Amino acid sequence: MPACLLLAIASRETGCRDVVGDHGHGRGYFQIDDRYHHGWLARHGAGRVGTTPPPVAAAAYAAGIVESNVAYGRVHGVRNPELMRFALSAYNAGPLGALRGYRAGDSDLETTGRDYGADVLARMEAFRRARRPLLSPGARDPAVAELTGLLRAWYEREGTPVPRFTPGPVLGPATVRALQEFQVAAGLESDGIAGPLTWTALAEMT
Repeated sequence: MPACLLLAIASRETGCRDVVGDHGHGRGYFQIDDRYHHGWLARHGAGRVGTTPPPVAAAAYAAGIVESNVAYGRVHGVRNPELMRFALSAYNAGPLGALRGYRAGDSDLETTGRDYGADVLARMEAFRRARRPLLSPGARDPAVAELTGLLRAWYEREGTPVPRFTPGPVLGPATVRALQEFQVAAGLESDGIAGPLTWTALAEMT
């Protein structure tokens, strides 16, 4: 379970605060509900009114709920591209509520604000983008592979020949030239550096 997904859930649920909410029923960062998870909460020191579970244990438990929702959706015919959104809708509305919504055209129909799954996915993407490193020419980083993939997708979308990118985890000359071409097209400074503005533009234009 990606850490940025759990962070997105906590962000939606509580603004990443360790609080008691939902009229006393939601416990901690992930608002684990004592009406449905009292046994787990009691085992983790949060069985009494006004208490919250340890954050690390709560994160693992929330991840387990999402994974269980994925399995439930798969068994009940939710299409693979929509499974994660369905699982997140189910985190809020319960598996049955998410399934009713899914069969009516949108798994979020019975969630709070009718947007829970979509909103958490958007938050996850924002957190994921924020964690991307600053890559200068010659940088060696696993994120170079992601950068190359986004640039390749952009060239393919534009219908222009895809450059022969430098293989490996180093931001080499061929990739830098391709990055500069993209930056010009995006109206950015063509410095060949993959910073926050370039990462964001790539995400929006691919």
